[in-house]
Amino acid sequence: MAKALKNRASKKPYTSPRQLTFVNFESPFTRHLPSTNRWVQLAASIPWDDIVGVYRIQLNNFSTGALNINPRVAIGALMVKHLMNISDRDTIIAIQENIFIQPFLGLDSFVYEEPFNASLFVEIRKRLRMENVEQINDLIYKYSQKQSISHRESSNKNDSTDTDVDSKDESASNVGTEDTKSNIETESPITHSGKLLIDATACPQDIAYPTDLKLLNASREKS
Repeated sequence: MAKALKNRASKKPYTSPRQLTFVNFESPFTRHLPSTNRWVQLAASIPWDDIVGVYRIQLNNFSTGALNINPRVAIGALMVKHLMNISDRDTIIAIQENIFIQPFLGLDSFVYEEPFNASLFVEIRKRLRMENVEQINDLIYKYSQKQSISHRESSNKNDSTDTDVDSKDESASNVGTEDTKSNIETESPITHSGKLLIDATACPQDIAYPTDLKLLNASREKS
C-alpha cells in the first residue's frame, strides 16, 4: 500500500524578532486565489443574483432614501458567522483578516477595514424573516442541483466518447446474456408495509409518556 504523505514542519532557521519585521513578510496577495479553497468553491455554488433579489424586497428604502450596504456582504457575513459558529464581533474580525472570505463577500481587493459595524447584524436578522431564509435555502439547493446535473452530463459526454469503440464490441456479446437475465429476474411481490424513519432524531409526536394515565385507562379497557 502507498504510504500517506505528511506535511513536514518548516526547516527554516530561527530568526530573531529584531531582524524580522512584518514589513518584510512575503504575502501571496498578488497571486490568484486557488480554486480548491472552500470559500472560493462555496461562492461559485451560490446564486447570488437570486438571493440578493430576496434580500432587497425586505428593504424599505430600496428606491429612495439612504443607500444600504452591499446585499451580498450582508448575506455572506451571515453565512460566514453560522458556518464558523462565531459571534458577531468575531465574524467582522474574520472578514478583516481572511483573504479568502473577502472575495466570498464579493470584494474585488483585500481591504483591512470593517465591512460594517457588528451591531448591524441585529438589523440584518430582523430584515430576513424565516420564510426569506427558507426561500434562500431553496434557491441554493436548486442551483446546486442544476450544477450537479450539468457536471454529470458533461462527464457522461466525455466518458461516452472514450467508450464508443468498446461498446460496439460488447453489444454483440451481451445480446444473449440480456435475454437470460430477463428470464431469471422476476418481480417479487411487496410484502412490507408501514413507515420508515430515516432521521435518527425524528420520532412521532403522538407517543404517550410512560407515566401518562391514558396508558392505564387503555389497558383497563382492553382487559
